[in-house]
Parts: sequence; structure tokens; C-alpha cells
Amino acid sequence: MHPAQHVLENLAQALKLTPAEEHHLFYLARQEPIVIEDREEDQITPALQRVVEALDPHPAFVLGRRWDALTWNRAADLLFHFHEPCPPHSRNVIWRFFAHEAHPQDPEWKRQAQNYVAGFRASYVRYPADTSFQTLLGDLQQASKQFRMWWEPQNVQGLSNGTRTMHDPKLGVLEFDHLTFLTPIAPDLHVKVFVALPETAIKLEQHLSSSS
Repeated sequence: MHPAQHVLENLAQALKLTPAEEHHLFYLARQEPIVIEDREEDQITPALQRVVEALDPHPAFVLGRRWDALTWNRAADLLFHFHEPCPPHSRNVIWRFFAHEAHPQDPEWKRQAQNYVAGFRASYVRYPADTSFQTLLGDLQQASKQFRMWWEPQNVQGLSNGTRTMHDPKLGVLEFDHLTFLTPIAPDLHVKVFVALPETAIKLEQHLSSSS
């Protein structure tokens, strides 16, 4: 017997759960508040493509429901190397992050990794019948012991915002405020924008200008 919906709603309110945590609570109780059906691959409109490109030198890319980078601008490619193959899930942000585990002892890497796992779980539970999610999850668990460790606690959260410091071998220290925006095109398309701080913006603009 499952708990009544109003009981779950009251519990979520009492615990002050975030929307992602509340959705996960309903999922665990097998009473999702919203039924999301499987659909075709995410599509990028020409207008959204132009917006992403116009944001240079601020890195920006669009994430689909499985956290695949569907399109990006030149600044994002400079930082995240989306054009480089990383089989078997070359466009997937989570896969690219965990595939090599280059900095597992770095506190910043660990924090970002845990955020990614919690965010990916929040997306994963929305599509329990999507076999492509299952395939990606299986590959992640096989490839990364860190991913396996942080997947087990079942933490969930939405796409995070905040600050981010990166170290580029050519450009040095780069500082950003990063924000995530929903699009009116589809409920699962998110635009991720890394707003470069002034000194970082100058570095990126100069580099992009010299390489154009």
C-alpha cells in the first residue's frame, strides 16, 4: 500500500525539500507527481542556436534530457573540448567528466562530481523506461568507481548554479559565475552559461579572436 499523495506533499513541505528532492520522494513512493513520457531526441531550433553562438566569449551550451551537449559556442568548446571524441558517449557531459577521473583528489573536482551525480539522478528518475539512460548509467558505473560510490546514496538535486574556477594550460586561471536556464522549447532543454568575470572574458575574447 502506497502513502496518499497529500501525505507525501505534507512530508516534502515539512522537510523543506527542493523540487528535485520532492520529485525523487514521489518516485521512491511510486507516485510520481508528473508522468513524463518518452519522446524523440531533443531538437535545437535555429533561434536557440543563434543565442548560444552570440554569447561568445562566455561559454554556453545546451543540455538535453540525458545531459548530452546538443550544441555549444566556441568558448565552450575551448574549455570543454566537445569536438574531441570520448566514446562511447562523446557528447555526454557526465560521461566526459568521469571517463578519465583525472583529478579525483582535487576538492573542487570532488564537489563538482557529486553535484553532477545528484543532478543526473534527478534527471534519470524522470525516465524510468528510457533504455538509453540505462545504457549510459551502466557504462558510468563500470567506468568510474567514484561515480558508483556517489550513486548509491541516491542524493538528488537540480542543475546547480554558482561560481567556478578553471585552470587552462594556455590561459591560466579562469573565473566564472555559472547559471542554468530553462528554455520554452522543451521542458528538458537547459542552457548552461558560464559568465566570465572581466579578466577572464578578456582572455577568452583575445584567444577566440586570434584563432578565428
